[in-house]
Amino acid sequence: CQPVAAHQSAGRGRRGRAWVSPYGVNLYLSVRWAYACAPAALGALSLALGVGLAGVLESHGYPVQVKWPNDLWLHRAKLGGILVDVRGDAQGPCEVTVGVGLNVNMTAPVQAPDQAWTSLARESGSLVDRSAVATALLLGAERVLESFPHPGFAAYEAQWARRDALAGAQVCATWVGDALCGTARGVAPDGSLRLETAQGLRLLGGGDVSVRATDASAT
Repeated sequence: CQPVAAHQSAGRGRRGRAWVSPYGVNLYLSVRWAYACAPAALGALSLALGVGLAGVLESHGYPVQVKWPNDLWLHRAKLGGILVDVRGDAQGPCEVTVGVGLNVNMTAPVQAPDQAWTSLARESGSLVDRSAVATALLLGAERVLESFPHPGFAAYEAQWARRDALAGAQVCATWVGDALCGTARGVAPDGSLRLETAQGLRLLGGGDVSVRATDASAT
């Protein structure tokens, strides 16, 4: 199942955030995929998808990076996001719905953004064919989904390291009732963020964690 929309009336991002979607400007698509494995085997799927979709966009001239755990960045600004929803039995099988939102032809935000943003049109200086972008991204997403979970994220680690927007950056991770700051040191094989803190190395799972860079080099 591969729905593509020109507008979302009730779009959402991670942690229940609203996804603003002006009509006919950007790209909103989803892919549904079935797996025989348990949901736990798909912990790093969003990272692999980020790497795969960044590669697709790079082949079209956009040097996209991936910000842990699921944002697509271009020139230190948010270009899009990926949301992975997994449902199924604890031991498998399970079904995954991948949602992708990408700023394509937006030249001005429809509401005040809470972070730097960009779009393909803003970067290229001209309108972009949304249908062509959608086709390329769907094919790229399918390649990643087909190869997961074997061999899993191991096949994407080197590409992630090259595209890691937070590598070596000072960041603060926040979640309900707590916060932790330190230096981002890449990701673990299961997709967890490696955060070097004053108390030692911590591994943070995606879940309800939000990460923001606190140094100018990564914002």
